[in-house]
Amino acid sequence: MSEEIVKQNQGGGGGLTLNVNNAIKSPLVSDSPEEDIRKALAFVFVLIGLREPPEGVAKTILINHIKSYMQNYRIDEFKVAFEMVVNGTIDVDVEHYGNFNTAYLAKIMQAYKRQTQKLIAKPKEKPLSPKEKRDIIIKGILYALELAKDGVWITDTGSPKYNYLEVYKIIKTPMIRKKAILKDAKAKYLEECRMKMITKPKTKDIIKEDIKSIVGDSMSKDTKAVIISYAKEMALNEFFQNCVRTKFDLAEQLKY
Repeated sequence: MSEEIVKQNQGGGGGLTLNVNNAIKSPLVSDSPEEDIRKALAFVFVLIGLREPPEGVAKTILINHIKSYMQNYRIDEFKVAFEMVVNGTIDVDVEHYGNFNTAYLAKIMQAYKRQTQKLIAKPKEKPLSPKEKRDIIIKGILYALELAKDGVWITDTGSPKYNYLEVYKIIKTPMIRKKAILKDAKAKYLEECRMKMITKPKTKDIIKEDIKSIVGDSMSKDTKAVIISYAKEMALNEFFQNCVRTKFDLAEQLKY
C-alpha cells in the first residue's frame, strides 16, 4: 500500500516535494470524492510513520470532519502540510503521541495555512495602458456628472477629474473666476481650522499658527496644496452645474 501511495507524488522531478502553488491547483475537498480524501490521509499516515492509523469509527469521524470543516482546502494541501511536518518547517508542536485525531489534524492544517499564505503566487497585475487610464477617468467624470444632476457634491481627491478636464481644455475657468474660487477655498479652510480649535483644543496653538500663515500669505507648502485642491473641487462642481444648466454635451467633448 505504501509503495502505491508514494507513487502518487512522484514524477516531474519533484519526488515527494509538492510545492504550495501546485497544491492549490488540485481539487477542493468539497469537489472531491471520499476516496480521494482516504488516499490523501493514507499518504499522510505513511509519510509521518504512523504505526496505528485511525480505523473504523475513528477514521470515519476524521473523514467526516474534513468533509464538514475543511472543505475549502485542496486535496494536495494535506500532503504538503505533512511534508512540512516531516521536514521540520512547520511552526507548531508536531508530536501526535500516536493519536492522529481531528484536533491534531486541525492544528497542523491551520499552521500550514498561516505559514504558506505568503508563498501562494498571485498573478501579476498588468499595468494599465494610457488608453485604459484615460477611459477610467472619463468614465468617472461622466458618472460624476450624473450625480451632479441630482445635486450631489462631487469630491475629487487628488483632483484627477479637474486636472483631466483642464489639460484637455474642456473646463475653461477665467482667471478672474479662478481667483474668486481660490478665495472661497481659503475661507473654507479657515473655517475648518476654527472648528478644529473648538473640537480639538489640544492643537489650538498649531492651528492658530496655520491661520496666521494663511492670513499673512506665508502658508506652508502642505496648507497651500490643500487649499488648491479645495479650489479645484469647487471649480469642478461649478463646471458640472454649468453643464447641467446649459445642457452641455460633455460626453461628446470627452471622445477621442
